[in-house]
Amino acid sequence: MRSPSAVQLTLHVSGALVLWSLASCRSGSGAAGATDPGFTEAYFDEEDLSELVKSDKATRFHFYNVMKEEGGGSVVAMGADDKDQEVYSFVTGPWYRCYMGLEGAGVDCNKLIQDDASRLVDNVRRSGLTTYCAIFSKAEVMGLFKVDDCNAVRLRSERTADGRYWTMRIAPVNIAEGRITELGDTHERVCTQPCPTYCGADPAHFLHCR
Repeated sequence: MRSPSAVQLTLHVSGALVLWSLASCRSGSGAAGATDPGFTEAYFDEEDLSELVKSDKATRFHFYNVMKEEGGGSVVAMGADDKDQEVYSFVTGPWYRCYMGLEGAGVDCNKLIQDDASRLVDNVRRSGLTTYCAIFSKAEVMGLFKVDDCNAVRLRSERTADGRYWTMRIAPVNIAEGRITELGDTHERVCTQPCPTYCGADPAHFLHCR
């Protein structure tokens, strides 16, 4: 296993001590350019996402771009604590969720153990594309299900505001009979600091940095 490195810079801002982590992450080609993240969009419903953050320790979500074994890009999701340590457990769950497609009035997701999820991340790297992780808080993701008629969320790939890195935009949608209805862009959220731009104090907490 390749171990990531981290450089810690200590900054004083307005009299307060702030710890800034510049992490080295094995994310493939890194900044956005000729490569792409391998997927266009993915969907998750409330049941699957709730399962990933049912632990009291879970405060956020990690969403990884992946390449499925049968081909085609997708997204794998997992819950994490406030230090980005994922709450995965082989014995008690939760297991990773991989978006597979739409199914009637819902979403079809596979449950994956950690090794299988890591392999799908590695598939992106082996394809010469960029691996990354979009991070959203538990509150902002689960809050989308409070929007009228929302029964799923959609993740789309896009670049950060400076155009240098890939990230994801999340939005509430309604899925019925395999058809998707958008519920307005006022509720959409964008991850402004995807890993590898910021990977916390320990990049090894992220699948694509191991």
